[in-house]
Amino acid sequence: MTVKISLIMSTARKQAGLHTLLKSISKQTIDLRLVEFILVDKAYDERKENYLDVLKSFWDRDKPETALHNVKYIKDESQKGFVAISSARNKGVENAEGEWIVSIDDRTILYPNTLELHLKYLEAGYDGAAGFSDFHHTDGFAISEPDKVDERFNVPGASNGLFAARHFYGYNMGFTKKSWKKVKGFDETFDGTYGWEDIDFGMRIYNAGGVIKLAPECKVLQVRDKAHHNTFDDKKAPTTIVAGRLKWKNDKCHRLTLMNQRRMRW
Repeated sequence: MTVKISLIMSTARKQAGLHTLLKSISKQTIDLRLVEFILVDKAYDERKENYLDVLKSFWDRDKPETALHNVKYIKDESQKGFVAISSARNKGVENAEGEWIVSIDDRTILYPNTLELHLKYLEAGYDGAAGFSDFHHTDGFAISEPDKVDERFNVPGASNGLFAARHFYGYNMGFTKKSWKKVKGFDETFDGTYGWEDIDFGMRIYNAGGVIKLAPECKVLQVRDKAHHNTFDDKKAPTTIVAGRLKWKNDKCHRLTLMNQRRMRW
């Protein structure tokens, strides 16, 4: 059976949530022989044997339709610091066999129909799909309602391709490998900063004539702690404080921020 979907997770965390993710993959409503799972790991050398054992535990020869048969475990060899997500995402896509790439973050859980919906977007001919994520915060300061569609997607004009491109988040994005090749992948000059490489990627697909579907019905669940966006020191964060003012280390991040400030407000 030909692989249709390549699900890619990139991680550098000590606790990546691999076992929980794999358990959610095993419960998908599509035949898993259509899916390959690619793990790009910054901590490959430290946990290779452990993670290989975890991956093998989800391989069941007697139940191929619900077991992981197509798996690639890849070392993230980027030397661009802790945060080099563009390089890691590109590494995963380079090794992908599927026509449709699904990019997720670590500590992510799929809902049972997540990959089935992504397969439908491929079959419908879309170049990309901007999925959504519910968030479970482990320190109890907030928890989303799993069945509630985020109100940000219920504004006038929210279904158009530009809006979807501006909400093309790496925690649950789908796109064709053909589109990735067309725009030359994720921009690796974002390595060393936190975020924005995903929106930049979506905008380049859109500007190249690609059709991106806004897909709030296609969701994942992310497990986050309160410091998710606040644990990076000055060398790892996209910004730093100079003379009491916020300065972007990467001018592209600054331009994307200004672009988002000018878009529809919620």
